[in-house]
Amino acid sequence: MNKTVILFDANILIDYQYERRYVIERLSDSGWHFIVVKDVLEEVEDYHSYDDFPMTVIRPTIQQRQEAKPKSKALSEQDLLCFVISRDLGIACATNDRRLRNELKRNNIPAYSSRSILDIANAECLLTASEYADCSNYFISVLKYTE
Repeated sequence: MNKTVILFDANILIDYQYERRYVIERLSDSGWHFIVVKDVLEEVEDYHSYDDFPMTVIRPTIQQRQEAKPKSKALSEQDLLCFVISRDLGIACATNDRRLRNELKRNNIPAYSSRSILDIANAECLLTASEYADCSNYFISVLKYTE
């Protein structure tokens, strides 16, 4: 599998914030790169806990901010920022938000979920069977979306 760059939405950050952060750290160590928009990071409670998280924080351009102004209630400004920046940079976006994932897919932008990121780490043999099972059970019990 080719290593790639993935832009994180807030819900992905939350899923991997504490107990499961080793998944992102191991993927990063194996060559994956993660980006988050500063505005998205700041919407996460206790966002300073990410100071040593293996990701790059970027700021949107003025043009990207203008384009991300919500025109309907379908997507929030942060979701639109994720969409616009993923499109502009030609990179994948990770989100558990079904509406954002659908918009990404409609525009041929690769979309990942928390579960698919876990599956990538497992496929690359970066997790023990126990770690994979623990994370998998968490996502099954907590997340309210379908792939």
